Amino acid sequence: MVPEHAHSLFSALRRINFHRKGRDPHHNLTDPLEIVAVAIGLKPAFLGGQKPSDQELLDEVAKVTSELGLHARKTSGVGPMAELLSLSPPPVDRAFLEYFITEDSYHLRSEFPVCWIFADPTIAGQIDECERGTRSLSEVLGYPQCCVENLLRLQGRKYELKLDAYRREYMAKSVEELIDLENKGVGPSRAVKARIESVNTEIAKQVGESIVKFPFIHFTACPPCLSASGSPADLIHSLMKDLAFSLDQKFAREFEEYGSYYREIHEDEFGPVRYSYPKLAT
Repeated sequence: MVPEHAHSLFSALRRINFHRKGRDPHHNLTDPLEIVAVAIGLKPAFLGGQKPSDQELLDEVAKVTSELGLHARKTSGVGPMAELLSLSPPPVDRAFLEYFITEDSYHLRSEFPVCWIFADPTIAGQIDECERGTRSLSEVLGYPQCCVENLLRLQGRKYELKLDAYRREYMAKSVEELIDLENKGVGPSRAVKARIESVNTEIAKQVGESIVKFPFIHFTACPPCLSASGSPADLIHSLMKDLAFSLDQKFAREFEEYGSYYREIHEDEFGPVRYSYPKLAT
């Protein structure tokens, strides 16, 4: 049984127009669902934004959630270097990552901030740790560590390939020289670019397979979670699916329809996905 305050929050969020130009259609569904999950304790915090198209929306979300007892906090967000640094061990030289986290010219001082929504005020300190790279986002967002780390390792692989090219193709021998080349925007050879692009293709495939099999979750499930019944991602998906149906059956059906639609429109982009969402009941 979903508590009454969750229904009140959901109704208020549904009055907000999430369908803005430039927004991901899947996020338009998962954002309100995740915020309600925060309100009832299914996850510690929600994170949204960092796009020009999100700013007016995030202001409305922050206002609504604050009025209904949640905490809303705008920050510069968690930069990619901080996410990689949170891994143990990080996939790229620690000094390289720390430089770009602390360097204001590179760090995420965006004019398009993100918005965190949380119920427990102590989460604010954990958010700071995420932005410094000393805590994994998985803990604060309530996502499986295996899934978060899998995607970050793939992102880190692209940096590994590029930095290895700096060493081989530009004879960089120190972290300082790697940083200098990165700041100059020097690109690797075509062969290395092709390998980096293959990582991007793998990321796209995993994102697609996750959306198709687990449309009710915002994060990207890792391959082991996609394959095993009762996996961490599978369990969270079941909880979020149950919550969506408890809130509004029409709303929940939109997730199922999007999973099927995504499969149809993206197969040619990254090849056939291995999973399909169960046929909708008539």
